[in-house]
Amino acid sequence: MAIHNRTSVELYDRLSEAGFLCVSEAGVYGRLMGYRIGGRVDLLCYREGEIHIFEVKSVDRCYPSHIVQALLYAIILTRNGFDTKRVKIHIICRGDHIEIDLSDVPERYITYTLEALERFSSKELNAGPWCRYCGNNGKCPLTGKP
Repeated sequence: MAIHNRTSVELYDRLSEAGFLCVSEAGVYGRLMGYRIGGRVDLLCYREGEIHIFEVKSVDRCYPSHIVQALLYAIILTRNGFDTKRVKIHIICRGDHIEIDLSDVPERYITYTLEALERFSSKELNAGPWCRYCGNNGKCPLTGKP
């Protein structure tokens, strides 16, 4: 079993034992700035009125792109009626763990995340050499259509 899958299963089991109700690979979709965006959250959990987003990464440290991904999921959830004060983000990497309470995130970071989405969708970004390793290569607007 791959590291990501094994970590997700172990985390799911631990969270269930701690009273969380979790869904693995939960689809989170919505419209932001006129674009339909979304993805699959590794674990989307609920406990005591709070929504917890868990993203598991099989790299040694967490990167800003991981935070942007999870923030987009959180923004979609809040735009779909969830209270900002009740959304928590957890990004788990092999040697790192980031926890974010969405209500503590300054509005400028939310704005930056949405601006990044706009730059991406307007193709102001350029495909780089790392794109060939991405699972979305050929589907992404930067690398062409399938």
